[in-house]
Amino acid sequence: MKQTYLYPIIIEPCEEGGFFAKCPSIQGAHAQGETYAETLENLESIMKIMLEDEKEKKQARAFEITQPMPAFQVTLPITN
Repeated sequence: MKQTYLYPIIIEPCEEGGFFAKCPSIQGAHAQGETYAETLENLESIMKIMLEDEKEKKQARAFEITQPMPAFQVTLPITN
């Protein structure tokens, strides 16, 4: 059984070119890329790794979204 969680993300252009993205709900979840799409893909990969690590530690939790923000979907299998 899979559960879906939505996480807020922020993507901003960098002065030197490319983009920087972060997920404020997950400490340390940030990524860079040359294009918007690459940055989003990189952030998604990082978030999946971090959430899987949390799951393995039995500390996985859903983060509450307190304000409307752009978000993308990360789907992870949750087993009891």
